[in-house]
Amino acid sequence: MLADQDIVHLGGGSTPILLSGLRALGLVDVLADLLQRGGVVSGDSAGAHVLFGGSITDSLGPGLRTFDDGLGFLDGSCAAHADEIRLGLLTDALTTGELAGPAWALGDGTLTTFSADGVVAAAPYGHGSVTRLDYRGGVVHRRDLGLTG
Repeated sequence: MLADQDIVHLGGGSTPILLSGLRALGLVDVLADLLQRGGVVSGDSAGAHVLFGGSITDSLGPGLRTFDDGLGFLDGSCAAHADEIRLGLLTDALTTGELAGPAWALGDGTLTTFSADGVVAAAPYGHGSVTRLDYRGGVVHRRDLGLTG
């Protein structure tokens, strides 16, 4: 049973469809219980998106859009497959309040581990990158974690 596992990985696909499935199957409480007892929930692409409160996704029709209906296990927002376009959209969404911060731009080829208060470790396994965006004093501040692959 899923409830007996110590580690659960959520794969990619469609962010809203993954969330819908998790909710319909009653798995949100199972994942929350796993986290409460010290387990690990990981995700890539849509699987990473759903762990945050919001994301930048291409799963809502043509183009990239903000999505603010994540599980909120991690504070803030996320954009997997981060590139300059997604970084720009994250910046705009933080500025307008569409998405909450901190926002994390996760490049392809990056393994990132988060705790409840932020990133614990990030390691590239390719050309990966991690950028944190914070909105303070009317300005979005970007901090590249400086990974090299």
